[in-house]
Amino acid sequence: MAFINSIGLANAPFKHAQSDILQFILEMYKVPELEIDKVKRLYERSEISTRYSAIDDFSIEKQQWTFFEQDAMTSVEKRMKKFFEIAPNLCVKAILNCVTNQQLSEITHIITVSCTGISAPGL
Repeated sequence: MAFINSIGLANAPFKHAQSDILQFILEMYKVPELEIDKVKRLYERSEISTRYSAIDDFSIEKQQWTFFEQDAMTSVEKRMKKFFEIAPNLCVKAILNCVTNQQLSEITHIITVSCTGISAPGL
């Protein structure tokens, strides 16, 4: 019989308020005035209060951004490069958090959640 013996978590280093992410999206994608209320409702109804990210730009002024382009869309390649810089170490951190004070003979699954990167066959 299968069961979960232990769970280990790890989050990206930057924690952002959902309201900061909303403001970032509205500015980044130059959401048309007629669509702003719809986007705001989506963010409010998600029931998400905070999000974690490998990037600090979501909570700072546009002039201070260090990752996102200020006048163009940031490439998927640049996003994926950042994902592969951060994600493997987060997996290791989650594993270490999982096995602390546990006597596990093996780890069979790692489940990752990301809105940015994917890796096949997996991290």
